[in-house]
Amino acid sequence: MHIQDFREFEREGPPPRDGRSAGPTTDAPLNTDDHHTADNTHSNGLNIISARSVSFWEVHTWVQKFLDTAGHYPMAGTPAWVELADGDRRKWAALLDFAQHHALRVETAQEQHTVASHDVSAGGGWAEIAQRKRDEADFYAARPWLKRLAS
Repeated sequence: MHIQDFREFEREGPPPRDGRSAGPTTDAPLNTDDHHTADNTHSNGLNIISARSVSFWEVHTWVQKFLDTAGHYPMAGTPAWVELADGDRRKWAALLDFAQHHALRVETAQEQHTVASHDVSAGGGWAEIAQRKRDEADFYAARPWLKRLAS
C-alpha cells in the first residue's frame, strides 16, 4: 500500500463490504497451498519458522508513514473510533496503529517462547531422563500386575 492508496481510501470511502478483498492487488499468483515438506520448508520454499517470524520494526516503519499524515486519531474499537466515518483517514490510521501494536505483541511472545524453550532444553539431562523413562516402561511391560490402575 502506498500513500496514494491511503489517500484513495479517504476520497473513495470504505472498501466494499460484499466479501471481496479490499487489500492491494498484485499480479503475482496467490499460493494457497499450506503444505510443508519433510525438511520443514513451506511449499513456497520458505522455512516454516522464518515464514512465521514477526518483525515489529518492519511493520512499524511501513505503518509510520501513514500515521504521520493522519493527525490525531482515537484508539481502534473505542466509541470515538466507531463514530468516525468509514472513509476517514483517522479511522484507518487507528487500525494501522492497532496492527503495529499487535505485531509488537506477537514478536515479544515469539521471543519469550524462544527463551523458554532454550531454558527447558538447557535445564535437564534429557538423555538420562529419556533412559529412565525407557527403563520404567520396560520394567512395567515385564510386570503388568504392578502398573497402577485408575480407581
